[in-house]
Amino acid sequence: MRSSSSELLLDQQEELRKRKIKELAAAKKAKAPTGRSCREQALFYSTSLLAVIAMTAGSSLLFLVPLYVDPAISTLASNFVTEPVTCITTRREERMGLANCSWSSCREGCTSDAYHCTHIYVSYNDSKGIKRYK
Repeated sequence: MRSSSSELLLDQQEELRKRKIKELAAAKKAKAPTGRSCREQALFYSTSLLAVIAMTAGSSLLFLVPLYVDPAISTLASNFVTEPVTCITTRREERMGLANCSWSSCREGCTSDAYHCTHIYVSYNDSKGIKRYK
């Protein structure tokens, strides 16, 4: 038999503590981990897809402008003659080195400096006479 009421109080507190621990453990086991909802998954995947499309479009622009757009604009701005002419190749030179490849046609569409290029010299006949160009 117990001698004091304080021991009875301690036993009740201990019993209450054990019961609370069991209740919390049972609640923790019963609580299943929740996953993402269907809306959250759709939002995540659509955002990821749009980010990939945006990166692909940006990198495509970086490569398409110097390779396709710039040569096309320079071709349109070059004022080609619309009358047919007779063209004859007079000379062809293979050039090496950065200083020898200074023609813009050697670097057109390139993303780096050209160290090897070909120069072609032509002469052509039009209605006014023979002209020599490179």
